[in-house]
Amino acid sequence: MEPKRPNWLWAPVVLVAALIVVGACLPGSAIAFALFTGADKLAHGAEFLVLGFITQRAVCGTWPGRGRSFQIAATAAAVGLFALATELGQIWVPMRSPELADLAVDLSPNWLIQSE
Repeated sequence: MEPKRPNWLWAPVVLVAALIVVGACLPGSAIAFALFTGADKLAHGAEFLVLGFITQRAVCGTWPGRGRSFQIAATAAAVGLFALATELGQIWVPMRSPELADLAVDLSPNWLIQSE
């Protein structure tokens, strides 16, 4: 069996990141999170949990010999910077605004992934 090529490990990361960007760029009027209070936070947590998990998988597969500390730092930095960029990018989206609470929720699944 051939080992996985690291390039293919990043394809799901790019796909999920693209879906998050599309969602972050939707105008506020196009989003219906009125199902219950906190539904938007739940969505943020879920999408960044998935992104963190597949990013860690890609980092570990790309740099298997770099050690756990490097892998944790690289994953946390990549997901954290992406979360910050998507929140700040909402400045230019109609009826959307960056929220510190959203950023905190985006980052929280990252700590769960790193603690396994």
